[in-house]
Amino acid sequence: MRKLFLLIGGVFFFMMSAAIVFAGPHDDCTLCHGVHTGQGPVILTEAPNTTTINPRTGKPMKRIGSLCLACHAPEPDGAGYRPVDLNHTHPVGFTPDPNKVVLPPEAKGFPGEEEDIVCTSCHNQHPSNTNYMYLRWPSDGGENLPKVCAHCHQKQSSQEIIREIGTE
Repeated sequence: MRKLFLLIGGVFFFMMSAAIVFAGPHDDCTLCHGVHTGQGPVILTEAPNTTTINPRTGKPMKRIGSLCLACHAPEPDGAGYRPVDLNHTHPVGFTPDPNKVVLPPEAKGFPGEEEDIVCTSCHNQHPSNTNYMYLRWPSDGGENLPKVCAHCHQKQSSQEIIREIGTE
């Protein structure tokens, strides 16, 4: 039994080491998740930010946004890590007009926010994601952001981009 435990521990250590070596700024699970200090069902190291007001809705951010803004809002509301100014970014925390925006399955939020545009609609924060700014889809290092936008904004995108990303 002891050998099995050591084997499982060794495999886990190897996998975590590989994830840390090959990933970007969110390269260590313990940056966001704390086994002994984490809060809530996904053991996050920071409490959700319930004070930053969403300029789109006039209310505090909901579930996903409040988790992201725990670190990404300017201090004192967040940790100030690469702060996001909600007045100068894509609007989040609301349900878009289905005549203008169609969220693909991978862009949908957590339960209760499935139809909302949230931070994770465009960003996948986990270390296996090597795209520029942790975007869900490749953008040629940020040089071709319309490729990312076209996943949800197909009606406003050129047919050339739609063919390129393969969503038709």
